[in-house]
Amino acid sequence: MNLALPILLILSSIIHEHDIQIATFRIYQASDKILLDANFESEDLSLVLEVPEHELTSTIVEAYLQKETAFLFNGSQQTLNVRSIKSNGKHVSVHSEFEGSYHSIETMEIQNTCLLDIASHSNIIKIRLNDQERDFLMNHKRNRIEIQF
Repeated sequence: MNLALPILLILSSIIHEHDIQIATFRIYQASDKILLDANFESEDLSLVLEVPEHELTSTIVEAYLQKETAFLFNGSQQTLNVRSIKSNGKHVSVHSEFEGSYHSIETMEIQNTCLLDIASHSNIIKIRLNDQERDFLMNHKRNRIEIQF
């Protein structure tokens, strides 16, 4: 007997679009600039911003990031500027740059409440600075971190 159709029906009924609700934020240095690359599920960003996925612009996303995040480097508040936004249908990738130039970062404080309106959502913060790789999980219980290098 041909079992392909029943197997296909079973598999299609158990596939979930979102197994784990996460967004990732990668902070790294290029020359004397500090950059942030963020990746979101298009559907999640659209839901929280109440904007259709095809209308997500760098202006809208930048305003959202400025509202939902705060960054202090060496105790000084930072301004984040979105340089580009790309969508591949399911994901939105945001490339951003912090204003100013930096030669040494000794401390960093991050507050991040992006997408925490979604139940069980988490943000993964990946820091690649000062020859160190450090990753942090942020969620409803932990939306602020302090890092010393």
